[in-house]
Amino acid sequence: MARFNVRFLVSAITILVVLVYYIVFQLQHTENGGFFSYVTPVPITITIIVFIGGLFIVWAWKWNFFYSWLVLSPDLSGVWEGSIKSNWQNGQLDAIPITVIISQTFLSSHIEMKTAESRSQSVGSFFVIDNDRNTQQLSYIYLNHPNASVRARSEIHYGAVMLNFDVHDKSKMDGNYWTDRGTAGEINIVRLEQEHKSRFSMASFAASLLAFFSVRFNHKD
Repeated sequence: MARFNVRFLVSAITILVVLVYYIVFQLQHTENGGFFSYVTPVPITITIIVFIGGLFIVWAWKWNFFYSWLVLSPDLSGVWEGSIKSNWQNGQLDAIPITVIISQTFLSSHIEMKTAESRSQSVGSFFVIDNDRNTQQLSYIYLNHPNASVRARSEIHYGAVMLNFDVHDKSKMDGNYWTDRGTAGEINIVRLEQEHKSRFSMASFAASLLAFFSVRFNHKD
């Protein structure tokens, strides 16, 4: 799940609720409405907040506008390529080319790594974000399935990976991996393309809100 700056998140939600309520109240308010004129906007306000929350969960959390001050987890989704260098046989082996595919949603991250001889899938992942120590990492546990033709010398195994990234340059990552076979190594990858380039921009977000208000209040006298 994406990580947030809780203090800013609570503040943003509070401001958003107050702002939406005020707009709805002004659009609906009638003279001498009494107590109910203050209650009537509540259901619509809740509906709008849920609508905005849905847009945020699907698209907006990945926007650079929110990154680092509100959303602490970066959008690393996409196709990456690079190599791994193992310490097996005293590190005498050549580096192995790899392709890494990272898929991210608001609630989860999935990492797949492919080589010519095997494929691994993450079984759990999390971000380590500690700006005070200048630590930004994507860590995950994986299960590796070698091709049947190499199983005699390469067994199915579990492993762990820690990838470091720069908050200002999310085009490359490097780190280390370990396996339950007693081997370890280094990983270096660069981003080739973003997996799901959202066309849902800030302008589209605002247009959706305006359309929502228009549909809701176009019959208002």
